[in-house]
Amino acid sequence: MGGVIGNHPSDESGPQEGLTPLTRALRATLCKQPDRDLPDLFQRDVDWETLVEVAIKNRIAVLFARALREHAIDPPAVWQARLDRYRAETFRNNARNIATADAVSSALRAAGVDVVVFKGPAQQQRLYNDPFTKPVGDVDVLVPISQYEQALGALDKTHKLDPDCASPWWRIFLGEQHLRTRDGRLTTVDLHYRLQQPGCPSPKNIEGFLQRREVATVGAVQLSILSPPDACLLTCLNVVKALVHREACGRYLVDLIAGLHALEDHQVAQMVGTARSEGLIPTMALSLRVLEAVFGFSDPRVQDVAKAAPANSMDLVGMTLLPDDPRTVWTKRRDILWMLCGQRPIVFIREAAWAFAGEMCRQFSHLTRGRLPEGTAEVRRA
Repeated sequence: MGGVIGNHPSDESGPQEGLTPLTRALRATLCKQPDRDLPDLFQRDVDWETLVEVAIKNRIAVLFARALREHAIDPPAVWQARLDRYRAETFRNNARNIATADAVSSALRAAGVDVVVFKGPAQQQRLYNDPFTKPVGDVDVLVPISQYEQALGALDKTHKLDPDCASPWWRIFLGEQHLRTRDGRLTTVDLHYRLQQPGCPSPKNIEGFLQRREVATVGAVQLSILSPPDACLLTCLNVVKALVHREACGRYLVDLIAGLHALEDHQVAQMVGTARSEGLIPTMALSLRVLEAVFGFSDPRVQDVAKAAPANSMDLVGMTLLPDDPRTVWTKRRDILWMLCGQRPIVFIREAAWAFAGEMCRQFSHLTRGRLPEGTAEVRRA
């Protein structure tokens, strides 16, 4: 059951080949430590198409462009134009996201619902001093499970339940549902009462995350968001979730660097304490190991936590930045879950059973899709 994540030896023909300029540029700008050797590195035979497309796939192209400007590196005109278009698209997407977050938060507060808007432009404002750093399509909202029905009712004027999400799999196992906008000016809302999906250990005390929330200002909009330690811990959850689902997760890794870099010592201690009380130390440890493997970044304040995870390898670069590359060597999901459970059999059996039940429900829901009327009382109570 054991094993080391990314335990296959890498070679020069692996999917990670040629990505060093990208990871070094991002690390330099995120850590606010200019890399004096970076301009020389980019004067070599750099595959600009791969670098730009990988950055776009991982939603880190705006940060990549910023890193290039800070080091006075000029991409070829065709790729500079691609980065400029991406920046403009990001601005449009996130402007709609901010307007939606404001409307949704106002409606939920007016209905007496405790609410946190997590991820999105508000977090980008805090981490990068720019709410238009990474494109965001949906607004992620966290509410208590006890107020979930109340939240659905409060948003009924502006949003309706996506029929594809009207199933027990979404409601029970994912702990979220997509709400489509009734107004073209707004975007889709993901209404959550959980913060993790089956296949990864999940925090149980959601009320604690809501109680520790803070207020952030994005332009003229004020939003309730996660506290910095909780947001950083949630980023760790997103890193491992992306690994399990084999999705590109560069956007989460850069958030983890920026988040750790901004935390005071007492906030780091708070994050570790929350992770320990929620049984998420292995999740945090694995995400830190991934971060070190991909970006060469480590924080001495959490080194003891990072040591709790198996050693990393360069295969993690492919797993995180190039998940669609056929050369990427993947660690089996059950081995990742074994690590996330701290190699404790009882915890592993419990989490594996939950993931199996969720998959069975997903398949059944897929077979019966279309037979459940949208918004029926049976579905909403599921």
